Amino acid sequence: MYAAQGNFPQIVRMDEFSLSSADGKVKGISGDEVAISEKPHIKIVLSSEKQVTGQVKVRLIRGGEIIKIVEGPLPMQIEHEDVDLKPGEKTYYRMDMRGAGMIVSNPIFMTRPR
Repeated sequence: MYAAQGNFPQIVRMDEFSLSSADGKVKGISGDEVAISEKPHIKIVLSSEKQVTGQVKVRLIRGGEIIKIVEGPLPMQIEHEDVDLKPGEKTYYRMDMRGAGMIVSNPIFMTRPR
């Protein structure tokens, strides 16, 4: 689930926003709460049915703090391993995109057990 704004027919889609364990056995999407004991892997996939001119700017946010910014053309795939989350911490991840419209995701909540 995500909120989107854009001008038809150049509407951007969030095809994937997920958080998973390294082996892929534990996976969460927007609105989920997951427990992952190792460093979480985040994947974002954006596309558009019609050609979008220009670039988009994607921000990956953990607990209200921007941890990664990527700018580029669509389609776009971003993969990130969060090495800064300590065991025992609980947080959330979300993403937003600006450029060819706007996308704001719902958060994925995560606990990293000790």
